[in-house]
Amino acid sequence: MILLTLVYSLAYGFMLFNDGLFWDDWVSFGKSPDYLLDLSQQWGNIYLGYYTSFIFASPDTNYLGRLLVFLFYLLSALFLFETLKGIKEIDSNSRFLIVLLFMIIPVNNARIALCCSFMAIGYVLFFLGLWLVSKYMSHRSVFLRLAILMIFFASFSILNSLLPFYLIVLGYIYYADRICISLSPINRPITDLFIQSKRYTDFILLPLVFWAVKTIFLKPFGLYEGYNTITVGNLLISPFRLVFSFYNTLIDVLIESLVISWQSLLLWALLFLAAVALMRARYTADEHRYDSKLFKLGIILFAVGVFPYLVVGKVPTVIEWNTRHQLLVPLGMAFILYYGLNLLSEKANLHQGYRKILLSLILATFLCANIVTYADYQRDWYKQTSLIENFKASEIMRNNNTFLFDDHTYDFNANNRSYRFYEYTGMMREAFGDESRLGCDWLSFEGLPYYKQFSAYNLENYTGDNPTFIGVTVEHGDLPFGLADLPKLMYYDHFQQEQFDKDIPRAIRLSFTNLGKDFG
Repeated sequence: MILLTLVYSLAYGFMLFNDGLFWDDWVSFGKSPDYLLDLSQQWGNIYLGYYTSFIFASPDTNYLGRLLVFLFYLLSALFLFETLKGIKEIDSNSRFLIVLLFMIIPVNNARIALCCSFMAIGYVLFFLGLWLVSKYMSHRSVFLRLAILMIFFASFSILNSLLPFYLIVLGYIYYADRICISLSPINRPITDLFIQSKRYTDFILLPLVFWAVKTIFLKPFGLYEGYNTITVGNLLISPFRLVFSFYNTLIDVLIESLVISWQSLLLWALLFLAAVALMRARYTADEHRYDSKLFKLGIILFAVGVFPYLVVGKVPTVIEWNTRHQLLVPLGMAFILYYGLNLLSEKANLHQGYRKILLSLILATFLCANIVTYADYQRDWYKQTSLIENFKASEIMRNNNTFLFDDHTYDFNANNRSYRFYEYTGMMREAFGDESRLGCDWLSFEGLPYYKQFSAYNLENYTGDNPTFIGVTVEHGDLPFGLADLPKLMYYDHFQQEQFDKDIPRAIRLSFTNLGKDFG
């Protein structure tokens, strides 16, 4: 477990230094607890408002939120490691490597956004419950059983997508119970399933009870009316979307991870050497009877992980914040990659040494992709900091209220993302202390009437009455701002704040154009 923790920390360590705001974070940061509580009630999640009102209270609690995300995803992996000990078909070396892949597969980088941090709570509760189920199957206790049911109910209330994923729990109970009572795999399976179902009625009914409570008492309304509604159309098309999900997540993740810049080539080489050393101690290429079955299990786990998103019309991808829909795919992907590699190696009759090298390549590439991704988010936040400082210094920004941005520094944006209008309004609120300015990317401008419905998105005091439109061109400044320059900037940020405050405005440069009053 210590080795798993060290590798995980290497993959996600940059997250612990980032106290930035991203995406929907700007909508919640600095808002009153009453506003956030009301918003969470509209969403149908009464617990979320208390959490967000705490996390977004100040920059210090921002950091705490990111620390919780870091720890909860780590704990989820460690709970999985312990749970897999109960599956006799998975040997100790395979268990270690499956969990290692589960931890570092470069998906769901949306976890960096504090607005997504609540997902980590539901996630860790689910894997805690799964681990406790594995304990319960060998140590029957009424109190443990009640605790498990409450933990899963809490996880559902935080993260509704766990409802279909709960099939994994029922499958594990079925598997473990048959082992405990020494049932033959071919001994009257239908009768055995019926007997087991009566024995675990409470586990089976749990998601149905939650769904009923959710539907009757916690239905989204207001801004979130109809949010994540399951439709017949989405149900019918979900099998086709599943095929796209395999490509968009499994294949695209592999392709995106292989795109290594010259700046990170040395890092990748060092990680590869470390992975080779790790594989020498941990990987054995002996033939196993269960590789094919466990590979198929991986496909099932992947399908169950994406199903709750497909039926509400969301397809997991590597693009921008859609990575949050990849939350439940690492388990299936880990099984697919590990046992798929075993099957391909056996088919090609690869020598054990080549198998180790191939797996080392995968591990090094995933680790490097994670490190670079979260370094990118650190640079992204520093770009936003530079924007805020340049806003403060501009009389044009101070004396006008409607801005259209032409950003030529997309290479500073993590995951090739674009800034939403409420990110610009949030940054301008941070710069000037009020909510009287509208900012939007030039190409995504919807016309002034569209934004009047979003007064809560840092536009409380924006009038929009016959404004003068100001074009703002964002260009590269003269501050070295590549990934190789990050360590120095981070050092200044944490230990020489005066130097950081002096340097960071130079990361970008603003120029302005008067577009007149007729643009909108």
